Amino acid sequence: MKGRSDGLDSHNLSSLGGKKINSRKSHGNPLDPKQIVSYEELLVSQVVQQEALTRLLIEKGIFTKEEFLQMVEAVNRGMKRISK
Repeated sequence: MKGRSDGLDSHNLSSLGGKKINSRKSHGNPLDPKQIVSYEELLVSQVVQQEALTRLLIEKGIFTKEEFLQMVEAVNRGMKRISK
């Protein structure tokens, strides 16, 4: 998550069982409790960003919605094979 202006990165975002946890320090600096988010918050943020990016790419004609859905299906099939 390089380049985030809110100071959040993979080093100071963590959660366990829905509880927010804090490693107390990030890169030698104390963490601000406002910077710690749950996995659920992180997941929602990622989903929103992915949806926005997908819509923008379709809107700009980089690929069609059908091409996108075909690729999602192909990746999903591939992931299922790997996990077996």
